[in-house]
Amino acid sequence: MKIIRFLLIVFVQAFLGFMLLFLRGLEASLQNISDHLFVIGILFGMPSLVAFTESFKIFYGFRYAFRVFISPNYRKTYPTFKDYKASKKELEKKSTFFIEFFFASLIIVFISGVLSEVVMNGL
Repeated sequence: MKIIRFLLIVFVQAFLGFMLLFLRGLEASLQNISDHLFVIGILFGMPSLVAFTESFKIFYGFRYAFRVFISPNYRKTYPTFKDYKASKKELEKKSTFFIEFFFASLIIVFISGVLSEVVMNGL
């Protein structure tokens, strides 16, 4: 994990939360800041969760079946699904970027939770 990149992601997400707040023309109260940081944290956190768990691989079968159905010549390139899957595996690179992105989003959601707790308890 690269700490500089991680911190940059956290700051960019926080900046986007504040930009969303000001673009909507709302006052900068703790409740509004908390709400907007939560939205940004969730919007960036969920796709990064899908990416780092590699859940998108479930669609490889659908993509292969659809291409074989549409183009019979596609079966000459990849006679079986196993061949298609092996070709996709060659293109994959291991990276920690999405893990960093996910944890940065968790931090933003945690900060929004703390802010909402402060607002709710009137501290």
